[in-house]
Amino acid sequence: MSQTANPSPQQGSNSYPQNSGYRGQAWFNTPGQLLNAINFIVRNINAGQAHASLVKVISVSGGGIGSPAMVAVQPMVDQVDGFGNRTAHGTIYNIPCFRYQAGICAFIVDPVAGDIGLAVFADRDISQVKATGAISGPGSARQNSWADGLYFGAFLGSTPSTYVQATQDGVINIVAPGGLNITADVAITGTVTDNGVNISSTHVHGGVTTGGSNTEVPH
Repeated sequence: MSQTANPSPQQGSNSYPQNSGYRGQAWFNTPGQLLNAINFIVRNINAGQAHASLVKVISVSGGGIGSPAMVAVQPMVDQVDGFGNRTAHGTIYNIPCFRYQAGICAFIVDPVAGDIGLAVFADRDISQVKATGAISGPGSARQNSWADGLYFGAFLGSTPSTYVQATQDGVINIVAPGGLNITADVAITGTVTDNGVNISSTHVHGGVTTGGSNTEVPH
């Protein structure tokens, strides 16, 4: 008799067996042939490896002008046993956050608790690289572990109230209800408006006599 591996749930049905005394990834013919048994073992090993997951930010530490923030996250898709019982993942701590940066230039938007983002998991222990910021050997022999995550956000977020928006009309909108602070020698080409009033270098006041008086506000 030829040996054929038992089908995966995607190939054979929409769920794992729930009858005949078998649960989860085990099928009625799993113990019947060597290839099926090996297939079952390999799939269970693969199921224990971490690759990528949608996660919720539980807490944030660090960030700001200094080094990128570190987050504690919880995977958002629960674990399920062979009987269909759900078990929530625990919290994964000390996950480095992505920051859009090149050299000494950066765009800083730190995550906040409640954000939803993507965590990807390195295939080797990255703890030494996290500690030193330098090329290092693996911190241990672990592979594809939930502990070696990196956070990218955000996905499925709410509508922002503070943002920078570039449109297909060639317009850049900056909305900052709390105020806009610019510390730089700034060269502006084009028109800058505030509540519809031109406040750029092309804005002029007429009817002004040279002297010590001030002009009116832009209008």
